[in-house]
Amino acid sequence: MDPNKLKQFEMVSQEVGQYPDLVQGGGGNTSYKIDDRLMAVKASGYRLDQITTKDGYVIVDYQKIRDYFNTVDLDRDVNFEIESASFMKGCIPEGMNPKDLRPSIETGFHSFMDRYVIHTHSVYANILCCAVEGEDIANAIFDDSIGMLWAPYVNPGFDLTIELNKAMKQYMDAKGHAPKVIFMENHGLIVSGDNADECLKLNERVNSIIKSHFGLAKDYPKILLEKIGENRYKSLTTYLRDTLVEKNIGMDLFRDISLYPDQLVYLGDNISFEGNGKININSETGEVMYSTSEMEALTIDETFTGFIYVIDNIERLGLTIQTMSEEAILFIQNMEGEKYRIDLLNK
Repeated sequence: MDPNKLKQFEMVSQEVGQYPDLVQGGGGNTSYKIDDRLMAVKASGYRLDQITTKDGYVIVDYQKIRDYFNTVDLDRDVNFEIESASFMKGCIPEGMNPKDLRPSIETGFHSFMDRYVIHTHSVYANILCCAVEGEDIANAIFDDSIGMLWAPYVNPGFDLTIELNKAMKQYMDAKGHAPKVIFMENHGLIVSGDNADECLKLNERVNSIIKSHFGLAKDYPKILLEKIGENRYKSLTTYLRDTLVEKNIGMDLFRDISLYPDQLVYLGDNISFEGNGKININSETGEVMYSTSEMEALTIDETFTGFIYVIDNIERLGLTIQTMSEEAILFIQNMEGEKYRIDLLNK
């Protein structure tokens, strides 16, 4: 593959990936349809700001992937998560994956959308997506010109592709055109467009409308870490520290509120108030320490800050927090693909 063909894909990925209010750690993904068969899509476990014309992505035959999801027999007694992941990896043309990377688990829905696709875990979008009132607010603040579809929560990967494909077809039948903006409950935001600038501007427009509606004028908290030893890092993110103290946050918050998959993947059962976990919180001072690699510490700090920011603003705005179901939580906790993402952080 000629790297020059991927300059715009690199630009889109890095432009979005540099902002922790849009993506945290290896969350979110981007794609670019190079021609009528080949698509570049973010590799699982990579950060969007790590994508270059030579690394951080996988080339797949997206027409084969479309055909698979359009014709798959759902009555078969198989694990479709495993089957679809294996199938999508098998859609990588020979010789185009020297690092043996995995396509994002969301490659399926990317294959059905426009030439450029940006999927983020925007904290602004997730104020809507993680609030009971979110769909009604979205319908009120976005007019028909933006092409918005609201999608109920579905497990990431195979199930999400099947349900989004179905919802997009229903939208097309009703509106006469495909949706350009998709809000996914307890998950995030997808925007798509036929060129890179159009896609980036739409992503910015959607987030700006939400920020303006809720009066979120302040800059997003700056994420900072300090190395204090071998695989030991201290969070210098003042918003995180101050909010933990101000709200007197304890273990019950993390036990009772599961907002979205990345919270479970990167925070999960790692939090301790006794100083014996991967994430150690001093409840009196709000100090947060990480006992892990630098890359995982950064990912956790970004995810932790985003999680607190979303909850903080849902409560401040008088909205009602919508949590994931127990069934959805168990699904994420047992996903092999999510364990793979964690393993990559420590290599």
